Amino acid sequence: MHGPTIAGEAHIGRTRRFAEVLEAGPVDRLAGLFDMDRRPAPAGDLVPEGWQWVTFCPKARQSEIGPDGHPHRGGFLPDLDLRLRMFGGADAVFHRPLKTDHTAELVERIADIRETTGNAGRLAIVKIERTFQQFGRVCLVETQTIIYREPGPAGEPRYGDDESAQWRDLIEPDPVSLFRFSALTYNGHRIHYDRDYAMNVEGYPGLVVHGPFVALSLLEAARRRARGRQVSRFTFRSAAPLFDTGPFHACGRFDGNGAVLWAENDMHGRAMNASVEFHPN
Repeated sequence: MHGPTIAGEAHIGRTRRFAEVLEAGPVDRLAGLFDMDRRPAPAGDLVPEGWQWVTFCPKARQSEIGPDGHPHRGGFLPDLDLRLRMFGGADAVFHRPLKTDHTAELVERIADIRETTGNAGRLAIVKIERTFQQFGRVCLVETQTIIYREPGPAGEPRYGDDESAQWRDLIEPDPVSLFRFSALTYNGHRIHYDRDYAMNVEGYPGLVVHGPFVALSLLEAARRRARGRQVSRFTFRSAAPLFDTGPFHACGRFDGNGAVLWAENDMHGRAMNASVEFHPN
């Protein structure tokens, strides 16, 4: 059961709108980051499902950036009395593909703000609903979960799972790949590229692998094995951070009309759970 709503409750329902031409460059560069010759889509002008994170990137002025590399608190997102922020997960439903080189619209709405208590202390959970439209039709609806928390130990991977994996791909994050992903998503959060800040200010053992980087590693491992089937839904939830101090594994197994996915650190601790559903053949 959720705890009481917090001071940011007045932000619930707040919306903002954007319109821009979806550039092909970031999409194709993301393919390069994942070591692909081309984007994994049935046509060269389509944005692969899940790759919406390189569109509508933030445009905050430099004077609006806070000490952690994020824009200052307040504005669209509430100024909660919790210093650390992280991408906790997302649930995206895909109706039709977005096309590059055409104008699209994005409407973001704060759907919910809740406070609870975790192992590391007080947490706030912010849900943001993001609706992408193009040519007058809804293309995808994504609900993001943003976690605000107090300084202290991050979540620990879960051990003891015995699910059998049909695949277990080795992923080796390094400072270059993390920097490139930050650049492609225009994510200034210093935990992903500034080792001194990540370790000495936020208390991590190394650079933090972006949640969406891990999630896309899981999605692409499944998509490679799905023989071109179109994704209808992709959901992920972070359980613990991963770092550039060691590799992780993108694991999965097919289940009905989709696949169950998870990420494990190099000690087989579960760090992320995800699922993908495919359109029927």
